[in-house]
Amino acid sequence: MYDTPGVLVDVAVMDRNIQRAQTAATAAGVRLRPHIKTHKSTVLAGMQLEAGAAGLTCATLSEAVGLSDAGVGGDLFVAVPFYPSPSKLARIDRLLEAGCDLALAVDSLSVAGLLAIRYPNGGPRLIVEVDSGAHRTGVPPTETVSVASACGDLFGGVFTHGGHGYPPGMAVAAGADEVRVLADAKDRIEAAGRRVTVISAGSTPTAAHCVGGPVNEIRPGTYIFGDWQQVSNGSVTIADVAVTVMATVISTPSAGRFVLDCGAKILSKDQPAWVEGYGHLPEIPGAIIERLYDNHAVVSTGGDRPPMVGEQFRVIPNHVCPVINLVDQLLLSTGEVISVDLRGHLS
Repeated sequence: MYDTPGVLVDVAVMDRNIQRAQTAATAAGVRLRPHIKTHKSTVLAGMQLEAGAAGLTCATLSEAVGLSDAGVGGDLFVAVPFYPSPSKLARIDRLLEAGCDLALAVDSLSVAGLLAIRYPNGGPRLIVEVDSGAHRTGVPPTETVSVASACGDLFGGVFTHGGHGYPPGMAVAAGADEVRVLADAKDRIEAAGRRVTVISAGSTPTAAHCVGGPVNEIRPGTYIFGDWQQVSNGSVTIADVAVTVMATVISTPSAGRFVLDCGAKILSKDQPAWVEGYGHLPEIPGAIIERLYDNHAVVSTGGDRPPMVGEQFRVIPNHVCPVINLVDQLLLSTGEVISVDLRGHLS
């Protein structure tokens, strides 16, 4: 019996995922810079580096500081634009003082200019974000020259995120979009007289499709664990899923319904448009997690045998990244327990 709800990691599957991604990147001639926001663990980040990763991608400066403090933060890219408040500038200074090779995302003239003034004699490399179709952050290729110019001597390259490649059938086209806009941005910036060193792309769905042209780095994150949205969009198979949430049946109010103890506080309420329910129960074909409360997951049954109170089942989460940030520790299939030591590093 497991103390539920809890997050279980199949180490053999996770190791295979790490090695496969590294092998594919090496074969494609690009650097692999995994995004650690998926696992939020300095231990797992170290495993990715040991497998050959060229560096690590973070979502926040506090994640970067945590990696650096743990001794796994020698080459870091914070891939979300931010405003350089005093507290964030203090984190940048701390990382530079620790000897970190630090790169930062920018997509605005004002922030690029502020950082260039702050570090006139060298500091973090500034990587300009280009919008390749996700329409989240980033500028079109036509605006990259001005942002790169505002970076001054800190300018280091360009990157994009093909987030529009997540829905089923979209990964190939989104990967091509990434290559196209990065090539366009590179050509424009180089024509203006600047060298573009970093040309970074990739998400888990698009990683295999964005390695053409000038791209020299990819940044997938979810690949280490997999999740149900990645299975549903064809990026991974169910055999590639290394993380499940173990849950216990706590109520069977009717023949067609039962309740698990894995509510929104561990599964999260993330539900992509192409996924039915709030997670997948591989051991109960046809079952759908139709409602979530804080500590309740209401399941409509699809199997022949209704479960009994006290039975335990695995749930593949829809989106593993927020799930990991909701727990303090991971139970490995080896019996070891590791801390999610970067949990809550959100600023």
